[in-house]
Amino acid sequence: MTNFAFAHIASWKQGQIEPKLPTENVVVVDYDQTKRAYNIEPAEMPEFIEWVAAEWEEDCDPREFNEDGDYAETAQEYLDRIWCTVSVK
Repeated sequence: MTNFAFAHIASWKQGQIEPKLPTENVVVVDYDQTKRAYNIEPAEMPEFIEWVAAEWEEDCDPREFNEDGDYAETAQEYLDRIWCTVSVK
């Protein structure tokens, strides 16, 4: 899995003024009153969502596995459950 940490371009807390961001390929992850902007190509979005779920899983409620050893929920379902949104700006 690609480490998208290199694509991070800005962070700001709820109530702060949003920084000036590029006009293309900006994806914002909103979790726990903090927004983080990343420069992500549209074709990379599915892998980026998986990466976000894996990163947030370390600090939040971990994803559960089913009997086959696969995740019991998709990355998007997990992010929805922990109230983390990923949106294209």
